[in-house]
Amino acid sequence: MIKNYLFPDNLILYWIRKLKEEEPLFLVGGSVRDFLLQRAYRDYDFLLEGDVFSFVSRLKEKIGGKAVFNKRFLTATLKLKEITLDFASARKEHYSRPGSLPRVMPTSWQEDLKRRDFTINTLAIPLLKEGWGEIIDLCDGQKDLSQGLIRILHEQSFKDDPTRILRAIRYKNRLGFTIEKTTLERLKQSWPYLEKVSPRRRLKEWQLLCTEDTVEQSMKDIFDLGGWPYFTGGLLSVQQIKTWASWQLPKQLPKEICPWYYYLLLFLIKEQHQLAVISSYWGLYPQEKDGLKRILVLVQNQKQLDQLTRRQLLARIKELPSEGRYFLFRENPQWGESWDDFCQEIIANKMPVRGSDLLKLGIKQGPEVGKLLLRLEEFYRMHFFNTKKEGLELANRLLKGENK
Repeated sequence: MIKNYLFPDNLILYWIRKLKEEEPLFLVGGSVRDFLLQRAYRDYDFLLEGDVFSFVSRLKEKIGGKAVFNKRFLTATLKLKEITLDFASARKEHYSRPGSLPRVMPTSWQEDLKRRDFTINTLAIPLLKEGWGEIIDLCDGQKDLSQGLIRILHEQSFKDDPTRILRAIRYKNRLGFTIEKTTLERLKQSWPYLEKVSPRRRLKEWQLLCTEDTVEQSMKDIFDLGGWPYFTGGLLSVQQIKTWASWQLPKQLPKEICPWYYYLLLFLIKEQHQLAVISSYWGLYPQEKDGLKRILVLVQNQKQLDQLTRRQLLARIKELPSEGRYFLFRENPQWGESWDDFCQEIIANKMPVRGSDLLKLGIKQGPEVGKLLLRLEEFYRMHFFNTKKEGLELANRLLKGENK
């Protein structure tokens, strides 16, 4: 009996145990793996036989949270303040073709464990009335876990779901594991199947990769194992991959910076002509592509930025996605030492005169107010005035036809 298994909330555990009644219910997958490796985690994966939707609905009534149901895949998620509970009905999968999403059907919990991606994710701990039971290991997962090996369960695994290739690489670097020899050979042979995955699923894998602390090593592994053309559609040349060390990626990105968007930008800075290719291959949404395009245009025109006043520069930078602002800030140390201070300066860069101030000067409501505000904005960015009082004095002169 596992007596010291730490679940974050005894009340939640009480209701899970009470509501499951006589149905088999297990903690499975990454939760068990990370528990045995003594790694921190906040997502808890549960497997049960029976109606997962009814179970989670009843659990939500007892403990609250936000429930999300996926009837296609027989899964339900309950999002609480501090943790996420993922529940799945025991299921088997059928892939109609390589890279397709599977058709799922109910099955026994034993069969469910045997259809998973890697042996280290097949471990289960039953939740009994009296507490946690002994670890169930149907596929020698504990042995591979102790030896630090990532091993697929069957030879068609990567063909069925090519995204498992990228998952294996993420696990390898996150856990410090080794990909088992036969699994590695299958992995290298299976890269072409990644082309059959939908564009947004490829993008999803990029997004997951970029959240890892070991993102650089994972990208290098993808390249070294022959997968770069299949993952990115040919983005980035061999020579640029080999000069990886010169990129000087930040150790930690600011919280407002989206990792996948920023790292993609770094690639495109070096091969800007590939924007159309990667946008199509990864299914970027129009606003995602447009944001990258605007950043790249500004990067190309660095000399124009150097000629702007400080206020003009801040206004121009403000138009970009945060990732573009951050890239340009890192490339231009003369802009300031602190990223946070620079962001505050952008926010504070506001022309002090408002439309309501102009109305008080006697200007009638209409297009003329907007036109005058635009002129004042230009003068403000050129540092012709600093305060509201000075701005209104200038507005009066402009209204009187003075050009000073």
